[in-house]
Amino acid sequence: MDWDTIGENLPLILGVVFFILIQFYLRRHKPERTAPEIVQSLLNDIKANLQIIEASSLQQKLKKLNTGSWNRNSKRLKFLDESLQATISDTFGMVDELNRQISAANKQKSVAYLYDINFSTLEKPLNKSKEELEEWLQENTGKKEVTKYPGLFDDFLWRR
Repeated sequence: MDWDTIGENLPLILGVVFFILIQFYLRRHKPERTAPEIVQSLLNDIKANLQIIEASSLQQKLKKLNTGSWNRNSKRLKFLDESLQATISDTFGMVDELNRQISAANKQKSVAYLYDINFSTLEKPLNKSKEELEEWLQENTGKKEVTKYPGLFDDFLWRR
């Protein structure tokens, strides 16, 4: 091992490591602070779940549905009316049950278990929750989506 070569390249190596650490820090999920951010986060999970359901017929191994936002914010929804809270709670309860079925089917590694999983029962509650959350955002912010501010490297990484 030639220590002179490492010494010459040390600033470059440290720069790459620093860049990777900054990217990791920026990509880390930051908790939602305001009511519109919480609603937008729930709405993002619901939209992602609808896409997963749509793509599920094409996949052999099923992907679990998203519940991260629900897990983080389920106790912070007091600002929503009770009927919307109940709708979202019931919907994500169904998502949790479906995720348990998906886990069991994926553990068995058998196509037969996949036939027991019925995504169609979840589409209607997800769409209803999506519509009601979009209505809440429209009424309280004037928009159907909360504006996402660009990150430090979004222009550099073409994420805008």
